[in-house]
Amino acid sequence: MTELERSNQQLQSFVYITSHDLQEPLRAMASYAQLLKKCYKEQLDEDADEFMEYIVSGSKRMKQQIQGLLEYSRVDNRGGDL
Repeated sequence: MTELERSNQQLQSFVYITSHDLQEPLRAMASYAQLLKKCYKEQLDEDADEFMEYIVSGSKRMKQQIQGLLEYSRVDNRGGDL
């Protein structure tokens, strides 16, 4: 039982670190897409604006998925409510 608890704690630490590491590139992608959209607003066509919005939107959705996995990893399954 002690080994299982240690393993679960290591897994939770791994998930936390990994979620943080995965979110950083997403923040950078969204930020740079927003900067491009702002700086080149008058120079880009509607398609380019739409593509930038896809990048930002996709980054936000991926961040939500990562945060959902992180929350799921924190669920205590010792008989409590999920």
